Amino acid sequence: MCYIYSAFDNINTATGQLAFVPAFKQHPVLAHLNCSAFFNPESEAYKTYSEVKIIDPERLPMECKDIRDRGNFVTRVYDEERDFPLAFARATYTDYIFQESELSANYNPNNVYCYVLDSKADDTFKHRMRALGKCFGNVIVAHKEFNMHAGGENIIPAQQHCLELLLGRRFKYVVIMENFDMLIKTNYELVRIFQVYNGSNDASAQSSNALYGGRKDFAEKSDWSLKNLQIFRNTSLNSPDIKLVPVKSLTQSAFSYEAVYHMFNVLNLNELINKLNGGGFNQELFTGMVNANEVLKLPGGFTTKCLDETYSLAR
Repeated sequence: MCYIYSAFDNINTATGQLAFVPAFKQHPVLAHLNCSAFFNPESEAYKTYSEVKIIDPERLPMECKDIRDRGNFVTRVYDEERDFPLAFARATYTDYIFQESELSANYNPNNVYCYVLDSKADDTFKHRMRALGKCFGNVIVAHKEFNMHAGGENIIPAQQHCLELLLGRRFKYVVIMENFDMLIKTNYELVRIFQVYNGSNDASAQSSNALYGGRKDFAEKSDWSLKNLQIFRNTSLNSPDIKLVPVKSLTQSAFSYEAVYHMFNVLNLNELINKLNGGGFNQELFTGMVNANEVLKLPGGFTTKCLDETYSLAR
């Protein structure tokens, strides 16, 4: 985790004026690194690279001033970003310094950030995350916790809880993430990308042919009928003759505000979530099925038609 940032002047494209961007505050463990050398295969640093571990200290000041002093937490909002707020929903369970550093590196006061915690996380981690949330009006740390597991149990319910909390906030797109996911685009770049998307969601899609063993049997033999799933709040639409196509995907995705609103106000996803919440990585069917099945009419959604022609794709 070697960040390359320095103080420089940036041209505001709206005004043509120069704007100062403060130097990025490196973590003390990384401050001695010559980051540029790691991009030169001939350098000694590149040849002798070894993993740098950042471990949460036993004692860490957690007053708001301490948190802000450790990071950047930029307060400037560029004109291009002002009318395009973003949201981020992250299920998390460990490594507080990583979470704080990621927020610091990508923070924008125009956005909103939601964290949902694993109930098994240690008390120190929980205390620090909740202290972080109290320092920023646009950072939500959900009161409700979920017993999440690596096999997928309760990850979707946790992320959906964050989405429901975010519905009361202002955003154009929400990015759904897990504990160690890292953003590799600036906020401005994300805004421009989502503007080009023009309402389309960003979620991968794979045919059930990509699955094997018990997961394939589960996907292909389960009852995905609208009636069995009771997936529409208007129950007259839950036909026994119409079935969802199983579509594998990652939980990491991005949805428009309209899509999230549709999930909670037009659809009833409870039965689908319960069905996929038994572990065995079956939660990987959730995002793709909701986004790609045209019958659900999710705003910005995709299609299942292409799955007969290709193994995997993303949009």
